Amino acid sequence: MPLLISFAGALLLSSGFALAEYGRPLFERSGFRWKALSAGVAVAYVFIHVIPELHQHHQKMLESTMGKFFGSEKLTYFWALAGFVLFTGLGTVGLRLATDKPVVGHGTVQFRFQMAGFAVYMLLIGYLLVVREETSYLSLGLYVFTMALHVFMLDLHFSERFLNLYPTQGRVLLASSVISGSLLGTVEALPDVVTSGLFAFVVGGVVIMSANEEFRAGTGIQFAWFAGGACFYGVLLLLI
Repeated sequence: MPLLISFAGALLLSSGFALAEYGRPLFERSGFRWKALSAGVAVAYVFIHVIPELHQHHQKMLESTMGKFFGSEKLTYFWALAGFVLFTGLGTVGLRLATDKPVVGHGTVQFRFQMAGFAVYMLLIGYLLVVREETSYLSLGLYVFTMALHVFMLDLHFSERFLNLYPTQGRVLLASSVISGSLLGTVEALPDVVTSGLFAFVVGGVVIMSANEEFRAGTGIQFAWFAGGACFYGVLLLLI
């Protein structure tokens, strides 16, 4: 796939942070419903489209030093577990903040901690947008669409929790991280085996972050939107 097309996808994805701000009044009126829907879409994308793609990374992982040491093709899933565990930690901070008043102070530890973690997360998402095993236009479109919904979900959450910090500092950092990651991807800055590990790592992150949004909602109505999004998008992925 031409790098220009991939980079255009990265620009579109990073612009999702700005679009989320303009669409915020609409999102707030719907409460947690659209967030639960977005979480369901992301989970369906991971389980139906991405996890099967992990099999394509097994051989690269087996050829690595760690792969030769463990001698197991399950190593790819270990990286997915690592992403799940790490972002569970970040999500735990978010869940604790969700029970407190919005943060309005400057330079808070919570803000810096979460922005640092999610800047790396967005950097990896931007990188993997360019460097992926499946390079069709359909695959790129599905990736950008799903991650854009993921961006909307995260942007609204951070806007609610860090009132005057995120709009002026955090949003720019996360959007620029996506672009920076895609630029690294254009030069394939990382070895294939590292890319395979990071791909699995992001899979774990997407699953737990999407699940955390559903946990924050905490009602049967929001679960219905989550389940509806997962089922509808899952069926759609099976058909295409």
